[in-house]
Amino acid sequence: MVRIAGPDAGAVQWFPRRPRVTAPALPGLGVPAEKRSSHGAVLQAALRRVLHITETGMGNVQLAEHGMLRLEKHTGLNRQFTDFFASCRIRPLPARRLPGSASRSP
Repeated sequence: MVRIAGPDAGAVQWFPRRPRVTAPALPGLGVPAEKRSSHGAVLQAALRRVLHITETGMGNVQLAEHGMLRLEKHTGLNRQFTDFFASCRIRPLPARRLPGSASRSP
């Protein structure tokens, strides 16, 4: 897993030096070509796919940004839940080495 800090507030692009390319095909998600660059459409399609695979009717997608978790998309959750978890502060976890992992120097 790679963790990258979110863009600065008001930034136009997250990675300004990265070349922009056409949005990739997402065959497993069923996102039409004209919606592949829509953040919301891709997240909603991913949520639908996971709910189908796990055979459940409720779930959510949360994005971590600037030390906060933001509830971005949801299905089947009541208003009390979504209001409560709309935005939550993230406490950083202390770094730790997993058993059996090799020590690496940065």
